[in-house]
Amino acid sequence: MSEKLLYEIEMAFLKQIYEHKGAIGVNELLHIFQSSYGLKEDIFNRILGVVMQQEYCIIEKIRKLDNTEEEVIFVTYKGLEKFLEKKKFSVKNLLKNKIAYELKCEGYKTYSDWLDANRNQLALEAEITRMFARVLADMRIILMNKDKDNEIKETLQEAIERMNERAKKIPEVNNSVAYTIVLAIYDKLLSLLGTDQLFYEAEMTGKLIESYMSERHAMAIDFI
Repeated sequence: MSEKLLYEIEMAFLKQIYEHKGAIGVNELLHIFQSSYGLKEDIFNRILGVVMQQEYCIIEKIRKLDNTEEEVIFVTYKGLEKFLEKKKFSVKNLLKNKIAYELKCEGYKTYSDWLDANRNQLALEAEITRMFARVLADMRIILMNKDKDNEIKETLQEAIERMNERAKKIPEVNNSVAYTIVLAIYDKLLSLLGTDQLFYEAEMTGKLIESYMSERHAMAIDFI
């Protein structure tokens, strides 16, 4: 393989990791290069070795929030400097998404150390995201069943019951502001059952949550 081609593939590696906010599962990256570039696994592993040797990337096996393990490849400051050479980029984006491995570690020796120190809070945030996603789904169900009061009532009652069950299983959820807000949403909608105001509130709630969810997804750590 020529030096020029090798360099181009290295840059493609760094580009993919950069576009995934600085980190991606090794297997997922392999799949991308196999499906999009037709790259064979042995060549992939060779390039992987090169970017590691040059300290453009770091691979770390992490224990995810669901307790499964995965090898994740991170781009380093050195890798970012190489990839962004002569390119326009947003410093705000780099800092906001903590693109570099060193930024993600936040002073800890490894990312795994940082993850272990923040595991409970990250698990809570993931649960809150799921909670709001379910609220959004419920708002859509309500708006699709405007002439079915019984189904709407059942949806809201089941939602409140579901929330209470989750709070019992995850005490941190019960103490969160998000839990209080979501319960208040369901209680208010239940009190408006049989009125047109219910559908207005459901529509407005859906729009607010869609905006909120886009922000949460933008900040989410996909590989954990």
